[in-house]
Amino acid sequence: MGFAHNSVPYLEALLDPTAHRDRVRDVAAAIERFGFWEDHVEWRISTVTTLRIDPEVTDGRRWYRVRVVCDGEMTCRTPTIERAVEFMTVYERLTADLFWTFGWPSWARAERPEPLSAVGNSGHVDGATPTFERLQRSHSPPVGERQL
Repeated sequence: MGFAHNSVPYLEALLDPTAHRDRVRDVAAAIERFGFWEDHVEWRISTVTTLRIDPEVTDGRRWYRVRVVCDGEMTCRTPTIERAVEFMTVYERLTADLFWTFGWPSWARAERPEPLSAVGNSGHVDGATPTFERLQRSHSPPVGERQL
């Protein structure tokens, strides 16, 4: 196995550095030429994920901002292009996996995929709790027990 005994094989397989060599080179070349790198991936009919990496400077230090946008948005900042490509790869895969696992997009659920406009003013399909809210409740301690 990889770095630690509790590493996640699912993620470990995504982060093979030899698999990302070409993409890292392409990202670096695009940033040099255009000031950013962006791609749009249609992974399902009419479902597109936008991938973007932008360089930025904060307190005199160069960072790379990663954005992966589909139904939701996942972002981070990292100090290297290589790490930016790794985060982007994980976020891209996670976006599709969350869709297939939880029935996202977040305005729907697997049993009834109607958009919010089909359910009236409540904002919920059949009184269902939105996906993000369900996940937050299941993985967050009660309000009085949160660590700061």
